[in-house]
Amino acid sequence: MKHISWVSASGLILLLLMIPLFMMMLNPTNMEENAFHTQDKEEIGTIMVSKEVERYRPLFEKYAKKYGVEKLVNILMALTMQESGGRVPDVMQSSESLGLPPNTITDPEQSIDAGVRHFKAVYTSAKSDVDLALQAYNFGGGFITWVQNGKGGQVYVKSRARI
Repeated sequence: MKHISWVSASGLILLLLMIPLFMMMLNPTNMEENAFHTQDKEEIGTIMVSKEVERYRPLFEKYAKKYGVEKLVNILMALTMQESGGRVPDVMQSSESLGLPPNTITDPEQSIDAGVRHFKAVYTSAKSDVDLALQAYNFGGGFITWVQNGKGGQVYVKSRARI
């Protein structure tokens, strides 16, 4: 009986020692957490993005303002984190939105301009439904119509679309 208690106690101690290690893995040093909630500027979302994506923040802010989606900068950066992690010149993988083959864009600013413009278009078509707009960013505008007309059925469930 004492042997079982010792095994249980050592397992508990090991578990308690593993929790901080696990927490460090969830927040690696190359990631930066950004929460933006100020009185004059309310942005949507809290994000963790790599330094490779974070370095483009001024361009995201510039083009988000240009296309009227300044409150979605964090969403756009999270999308970019998913698309490329900021590691390729076509950071938003937006070449196809211009009718070009994938990764044709070689200038990150051009990619962000085209990507934000494309996101604004699908966001507007999705009637400001961020989850649907994020999916339509890759699937195309026809996906929005398909979902809005009820054709998505069980395939598109809003709760499954969350990032």
